[in-house]
Amino acid sequence: MNPLLPYQFVTPAWLTAEFYRCGLLQHGRIIDICHTRLSVPDNASILVRLQLFYSENIQPLLPTQMVMKCRSGYAGMAEIALFRLLNMHSIQCQTVIPVRLCGYDSPGNLSYLLMDDMTDSHVVLISQQEACTMEQAPDDQQLCGIMEALACFHGQCWQQNLLQEAAPILGRGCFWDREQHFATNLALREQEFHAFKQAVQHKFPKPLLDQLAVILQVLPRLWRKTLQGRLQKLQQVTIAHGDCYFRHFFHSTTEGSTPFYLFDFDQATIQTPAYDLVQLLVSYWMPARRQENQREAHLLEHYHGALCDAGVKDYPFERLINDYRLMIIVQLFAAIKEQVRGCGERLWFNRLLCLLGAFEDLDCRQLISRLG
Repeated sequence: MNPLLPYQFVTPAWLTAEFYRCGLLQHGRIIDICHTRLSVPDNASILVRLQLFYSENIQPLLPTQMVMKCRSGYAGMAEIALFRLLNMHSIQCQTVIPVRLCGYDSPGNLSYLLMDDMTDSHVVLISQQEACTMEQAPDDQQLCGIMEALACFHGQCWQQNLLQEAAPILGRGCFWDREQHFATNLALREQEFHAFKQAVQHKFPKPLLDQLAVILQVLPRLWRKTLQGRLQKLQQVTIAHGDCYFRHFFHSTTEGSTPFYLFDFDQATIQTPAYDLVQLLVSYWMPARRQENQREAHLLEHYHGALCDAGVKDYPFERLINDYRLMIIVQLFAAIKEQVRGCGERLWFNRLLCLLGAFEDLDCRQLISRLG
């Protein structure tokens, strides 16, 4: 296996056989494939555009251009499991890029997804670099479209039978549902906070470090009171994207096509829908941007309306707002983890300041004070 060409197993004969196996082909075959490596912002995945050439008697008609995403080892297995579950439950979310084929190539030791190629009609909304510097943001019309796309996915996954099958595979976010899982995770957060404090205490305000230390101490009680039971019973939760930033939305550049697509579900997990919303609306927005013209409040209302339109009836708006504040507290420690793992200062520092700003102006401290 050539390490520079890990997708070399994708031959016309192999792909024809897979298409027949999955029912995508009834007649004809693939006679040739042209591979074009696509650039990606990190080295976690390999993206390859496949130009497919079919025999004349092909049925049904299939796209002539697709994109294959490859990941080394088992890193992409959660995403593959998600799409297999969605397929088993006949869930086709119109705001998720259609996946034609997914699996694991044992000889090459990599997972793969074969998706429709949207690059002629859609572009990535905002790069990670643009988001981290907080120099660019989608306009309000685009933001409403993003809320609708995310609500569509969350609403489609708001199914008890789907969640029961997904839970053993995808887990339940950063807290899980059992004491031993939570204790293991909490120990990691404590280690990370200690390392973070040692690294930044000379330049980070001491009152904020003290505040983070207090929040960390009450996390066990907060988890038991607000999340544990729901995660165990899979109530008022859904499949969250888990890495839900603007860089994972494709925006349409042509009339008549789907306005937004959500992609890259490598960190999909079961959590409250607010898990994704906080990543989107808080992580790289200072309070002034969130509060301008009541932008944040309007977007949360718009999201909730779209979620209800998607069929969710057991999740009142007040619960969404409480979950949103709760996830702000939880994700404070995700920003700390980024610093400990060596992410650039602009990334983790901006994110932490944004989260701390939201903690204050949305009065997340009240959730803690209720614990007594």
